[in-house]
Amino acid sequence: MIYFDLDGVLAKWRNVPVWITHLPLYFLFLRKDRAAAALLLSLMKAGYPVGILSKAYNRRAAFEKRLWVRLLVGKVPVIVVPYGESKLSYVSDENAILIDDYTPNLREWILSGRTGIKYKNGLNGKKWTGLSVSYDMPVQMALSIVTAAAS
Repeated sequence: MIYFDLDGVLAKWRNVPVWITHLPLYFLFLRKDRAAAALLLSLMKAGYPVGILSKAYNRRAAFEKRLWVRLLVGKVPVIVVPYGESKLSYVSDENAILIDDYTPNLREWILSGRTGIKYKNGLNGKKWTGLSVSYDMPVQMALSIVTAAAS
């Protein structure tokens, strides 16, 4: 399975104070990152199993994130991890790949022996030296990096 993070990957990151992210409807109105969404859809079309693996503060935020995925991406499995818990605790597949923008999530994923790929969204990843794909990378190039990692 290839998991995509939501905030900062499929949904464009907004540089706002944390308290704003706790407001009702915040997650529901995030804009889609077209490059990440195109990569996810290309992987699905190529037959790869994909899913969303995202953290949420509470049940309302989790509901908004699931609805956002359904409306803007389509029928994709969504796992919402309570904020403060490890994404690893919710995925038993040791071959799972994580595409995430948040370095601590990726470090933990990689230390477990899994493949982590940094999503460089234009605001992050300047010091990352591992596998990465970027918002400004042609979809075919990003697709080849992810499929090579999945092999």
